[in-house]
Amino acid sequence: MIAPVRINVLSLAELRRRVESIKCARSFDSGMAMPIGIKKIDDRLPGGGLSFGCLHEFIDKGFDAGTGFCTALLGKLLAYRDGFVLWCLSLSSIHEFGGLYAPGLMAGGLDPQRLIVLRAAREKDVLWAMEEGLRCNCLAAVLGEVRRIDLKSSRRLQLAAKASGTSAFLLRNLIAEGDSYSAASTTRWRLTTAPVSASTKQLLPLRERWRVELLRCRGGLPGGEWILEWNYEAGDFHLVTDFCDRSIMSTKG
Repeated sequence: MIAPVRINVLSLAELRRRVESIKCARSFDSGMAMPIGIKKIDDRLPGGGLSFGCLHEFIDKGFDAGTGFCTALLGKLLAYRDGFVLWCLSLSSIHEFGGLYAPGLMAGGLDPQRLIVLRAAREKDVLWAMEEGLRCNCLAAVLGEVRRIDLKSSRRLQLAAKASGTSAFLLRNLIAEGDSYSAASTTRWRLTTAPVSASTKQLLPLRERWRVELLRCRGGLPGGEWILEWNYEAGDFHLVTDFCDRSIMSTKG
């Protein structure tokens, strides 16, 4: 039986009050990055991982793929950085996809005690809350769930992340194929859930898999595609399949 876990939930007004009241400083090396832990992926990223103080964009093409994958990344990030994670989502996102589930966060390596969840009425409020959170360098990372974002807003997030050294994650749920990817992000990833075989499920029921594509990587090498599995016991990723070595990928349209 899993004991109940409390997730800190803030309103916009409370977030503003806390950001204004916090006075702290943290040294930041813009060259630092968090390794994902898969060499074939980290070798494609500048600095050998997800750079701190940058905007990283995740396009969720499968139900809950982005939530699970970002949860695992944030859990790993907290091993490198002090502070809390601010997770911002709109009421429409909660109604459509549901809220965050504390036991699921813990299984993904993210300690709910180091998580602050902000529920905003509109997506534009999510973007405002992200920017305000990024200006507070006591946070380890800020994640916002939105479907659409214009180039100007994404540039503001990138600049705020760079100034404070706080990492920004932009989770865009179920983007239609015709929608443009206009965010000024350092990296852009496309995520879908990947099936786990019935035999694997029986032996390893606490495994989750994603098909991960690196669409954009400023200063790195985009274009890779992998199937990753999250190992709950080890708290790390495992490479299942590397599509980059397959010749069929060269003809993919």
